[in-house]
Amino acid sequence: HGQDNSEAGLNLTELAFDLDTPQGFESWRRVYERVRDGEMPPESDLGANETDAFLKGLNRRLMESDSRDIADRGRVRGRRLTRTEYEHTIHSLLGIDLPLQDQLPEDTAMHGFETVADSQQLSHHLLARYLDVADRALAEAFDRALNGDVKYAADFSPRRLAQGIGRRNYRGPESRDGESISWPIYLAFYGRMRSIRVPEDGWYRITLHDVRAVNPANGGTVWGTLRSGVTAFTWKRVLWKLTPSSATPSAAGCNLLLRVGL
Repeated sequence: HGQDNSEAGLNLTELAFDLDTPQGFESWRRVYERVRDGEMPPESDLGANETDAFLKGLNRRLMESDSRDIADRGRVRGRRLTRTEYEHTIHSLLGIDLPLQDQLPEDTAMHGFETVADSQQLSHHLLARYLDVADRALAEAFDRALNGDVKYAADFSPRRLAQGIGRRNYRGPESRDGESISWPIYLAFYGRMRSIRVPEDGWYRITLHDVRAVNPANGGTVWGTLRSGVTAFTWKRVLWKLTPSSATPSAAGCNLLLRVGL
């Protein structure tokens, strides 16, 4: 590692022994690790006793320099995953889509961010909550792996979507000629579908079949609202953006998190 042969960009003849600068400390840390791991120098150039003495002396100087730096500037504060990051990590690791972050306390924001170390806490109680969520996620992953996904389906005819028997129904869709009809008005959405109950918490696919528009405006886009008085969604109010054709009926759907008994 001389001027004519500086492998890996390391030239020891020009490397000053200065551990008080980040660059100098990092360079000598690399030297220490390479010698410790036997990557340098060749065994014929330095005996075992000399290598041990070199490592002990350099390690002592590195530790002293690191201690001075900590005393002057302090340590970097530890960070943890926010509840959103934790949920995404668990989903990626276990291959599940079970909502988890609402089971954890909200993260405190500082300057608009939840990832600032000074605002993050990690008490015994919070750690216990994270571990409880991990247990539930593992139970869900094992249940799906061993038993598969539970299938559930419910079909509602246009007549069943209307809560009343007659043509008119307050805030609900109207039943006309075998079709369920709804439309947006200025103050509220006219056409709220009837409430349903689900057997267990989970993600459900909601699909509307044979959707078509009558006199659609603004290029054919129709905004619809889906609410329910019994089930609860991740979003309290779900907005659907549809682009139905006035001539050809089509299907429209979305995935929603439904919970039992809320």
